[in-house]
Amino acid sequence: MSSDKRLWAKVDLGYFTNPKMSEVLDASSTAPLMHLASILHCAQHLTDGHASPRAIQRMSGGTDNDADLLIQNGLWHAPGHDCAECPQPEDGKVYVHNYLRHNRSSDDAKDKSEQASLAAQERWRKEREKQSAMQSASDQHADSSARSMQTAMQIEREEKIDRKESRSADAEKRPDVSTILDRLDQHCVDHGFKKPNRTESNINAARLLLDNDNRTVDQVLHVIDWASKSDFWPDKIRSMAKLRKQFDTLQFQSANDRDSKQQPNSPNPNDPQAWHQTAPWMQ
Repeated sequence: MSSDKRLWAKVDLGYFTNPKMSEVLDASSTAPLMHLASILHCAQHLTDGHASPRAIQRMSGGTDNDADLLIQNGLWHAPGHDCAECPQPEDGKVYVHNYLRHNRSSDDAKDKSEQASLAAQERWRKEREKQSAMQSASDQHADSSARSMQTAMQIEREEKIDRKESRSADAEKRPDVSTILDRLDQHCVDHGFKKPNRTESNINAARLLLDNDNRTVDQVLHVIDWASKSDFWPDKIRSMAKLRKQFDTLQFQSANDRDSKQQPNSPNPNDPQAWHQTAPWMQ
């Protein structure tokens, strides 16, 4: 089926050899153009063969003599004509002889146009329904995937919480964990601080300090005791989580403090007697 949507009119291939047209051609070179223009005009405007001679003259450059020539040769009919095959035109107009025998009527053209429009609307409706169904299926799949993802994430979060709570509960029952938590509680009480609550964070910090950081109970107790006696650290380690965070620094400083106490006092460089007493080669 052709996709060309332009309007059209039927013209006989023997148009110029028709006896009626031959006489017109002999008399005028513009009259045939006026006749052809009238056919195209009626087809374009769906006038069923009725046309205004003046409008056709303006389109084709014809004359009044050309119009009279077409009427005399029976190619156009003026009002009051005696052709039994053609209807009477309105005043001021002409009728193209046998127009509807060869060309479609305005009703037929409008019917076909409406049918084409309805067919197009039906195609568009089906296409929209198809696209809507595809979109709905896609949305349902996306919603299903999203729900599955959310369910999986929720299950994973709950499992993590369960594992974490389980570790915290197990850690709280361990004697080694309880021992270092108790010592930190005592440190806080000794300095007038509120004892830290046995929260999940503090319990896990104590467990991780022993299990993940590979600290021994004695090491942790030593660091707590050393920090408790220092001037700087007591208020900085009021929870096990803070103690674990600062543990490397605390252990390093406590080790340096222990080493400095174990070294003998150096002689006063301004005291010759002190140097004489400590330096064997000066005795």
